[in-house]
Amino acid sequence: MPLTEPQQHHKAYEQAFNAGDADGILALFEENGLQAAGEAQRRGAEFRARLEDQFARGASVTVNTTRVLEANGIALTHSAWELRTKDDAGAALTLTGHGAEVLRQQGDGSWLLVIDDATGPV
Repeated sequence: MPLTEPQQHHKAYEQAFNAGDADGILALFEENGLQAAGEAQRRGAEFRARLEDQFARGASVTVNTTRVLEANGIALTHSAWELRTKDDAGAALTLTGHGAEVLRQQGDGSWLLVIDDATGPV
């Protein structure tokens, strides 16, 4: 489902992640979109592999929009997130943080991620 407002991507990402839907997450990005959670990765095989690893660990995420700035078809959004997962030994692990995301409005009016920096505003 195309996003008609930039802030919709947070809940769309959360829903796709919690459903284990890598394709749904990748569909939120432009073709050469960049995702950074630690090491930056372009939309593609490496990013999908990282997602699949989290899904295999039973991970779930909550993402809340904290700010949206929009001008001339570009949006900067900020988020607060909580990731519940397991470490390599299988112990429960909860990570929290803040993200900063850049989206671009597409020709059809929808919004796609260009940059998703899960390590957030500094």
